[in-house]
Amino acid sequence: VDARGVGRWLTKEEVQELAEIHARLSGGRVLRTALLTSPGAQYGTGRELQAYAESHGLEMQVFTDEAQALRWVGEGTPEDPRADDR
Repeated sequence: VDARGVGRWLTKEEVQELAEIHARLSGGRVLRTALLTSPGAQYGTGRELQAYAESHGLEMQVFTDEAQALRWVGEGTPEDPRADDR
C-alpha cells in the first residue's frame, strides 16, 4: 500500500479500524502487506498500524523505500541476507 501521497494521516482509532478490517478480509489467511510511507510522523503512525495488525495475526512491515518494500513482499525481508543476493 503506497501511502506517501496521503495528505491527512490516520488517527489511532482509524488505524485500529483499518487493521480490524484487514484481518476480517484476510479470511484467516496470513497476508503479507507492505506499507510505503513518507519518513517522519507518517512512518511512526505506520509502525503503530503494523503493531496493531500483528496483534491481529497479520504480517505487515512499514517502509520508506519502495524497492525494499517490493523486495519484502515478493522475496523476503530486507534483513534476510538472501534477499540481497537475488
